[in-house]
Amino acid sequence: MRSIFLVSTIVFFTLIGCGGSSGSTQSKRESSTNNDISNTPTQTLTNSSSQSSQAQNATAKKDEINASTDHNIASTKKQQTPSLPKSETKDQMPKSSKPSSSTKKLTKEHYTQKGSIVIDNQTGLKWQDSGIKWGDFDEAKEICKDLVLDGESGWRVPTQRELLTLLDLAHNPKIDPIFSTKASEEFWSSTPYMADPQHYAYYVDFSTGWSYMYSDRDMFDKSKRRAIRCVKGDKLPKDHFVKKSKTIIDTTTNLMWQNDPSLKNNIMSVDDAKAYCQNLKLAGFDDWRLPTISELLSIADRSHYDPAIDERFDYLPTFGKNEKDFTEGNYWSSSYYGVNRDNPSIHYYRTLNIQNGASHRCRSYMGMYVRCVRDVK
Repeated sequence: MRSIFLVSTIVFFTLIGCGGSSGSTQSKRESSTNNDISNTPTQTLTNSSSQSSQAQNATAKKDEINASTDHNIASTKKQQTPSLPKSETKDQMPKSSKPSSSTKKLTKEHYTQKGSIVIDNQTGLKWQDSGIKWGDFDEAKEICKDLVLDGESGWRVPTQRELLTLLDLAHNPKIDPIFSTKASEEFWSSTPYMADPQHYAYYVDFSTGWSYMYSDRDMFDKSKRRAIRCVKGDKLPKDHFVKKSKTIIDTTTNLMWQNDPSLKNNIMSVDDAKAYCQNLKLAGFDDWRLPTISELLSIADRSHYDPAIDERFDYLPTFGKNEKDFTEGNYWSSSYYGVNRDNPSIHYYRTLNIQNGASHRCRSYMGMYVRCVRDVK
């Protein structure tokens, strides 16, 4: 049974989260929260088997939670890739949906520049690309309502999910270079913050790529002044997942997600997670990969808590109240975060917390859950 967002539990998770602040790369808000990212570009981390054999997972987890020194490296067992039954057939894209460009990277082919407007060829949304203004939440609604850009009216404040489609972690700011207005700012979304929808709303920070802070609910206060990038077009549909036998297809992003019983026990390091997805054979396909953090965020549902993921996804972890449950309650992404400045052998990758839908950072050797993805061609 899903329950409404619980703020007290969110704050508790902050204290024992897998990122920690000790010795990590700093950003503009690291003095006030443990969840800001570094400005390190996305890159591939090479496998270091010598590190993963130095200590036990439990010791590494304890060091994580206590935010102590980071010299014990955990080892994780490689998971066996489930074989594909001979009788299984490929899960196909619904006939009503047309495949489009891959969401692995946001490129110029993904967008079309038209004057002061950028058109997302995948979602069909039109984005404001000049005259960015600032205001509080109520002012944002009026600014977009009154906007006339290149002769076009009918603009609105985007939802959080729509804003997240613009994130591109390979660049600074975290947005595709095709946008001429690349403000490293927090941008308002129209999505209410479920703990107090009357006074709080979500935003997306394009300087860090974060869309959610654990520790301070006042960050979402509607009276705060933030940047406003208006959007035009039909809102992305909520009912955009099509459930198959062992997969789920997102008809908005044209991504196919793993959804089979093996997910229950898929706990491993990020290197093993990459290898697991690359070797996965499921539903007649063998081109699976570890998703990016932007792709993981597209399946989050923050209108619920524990789990904060769309209800059509099965085989989710069962959480208790001990430290291990909170620490391991993340899905690995392939998005690189940065290196520990005090210990260069320790690297961080971004994760999606399954309980509250927050983007977090975790050390690459830790044991986290894995849900693979592939592009619908």
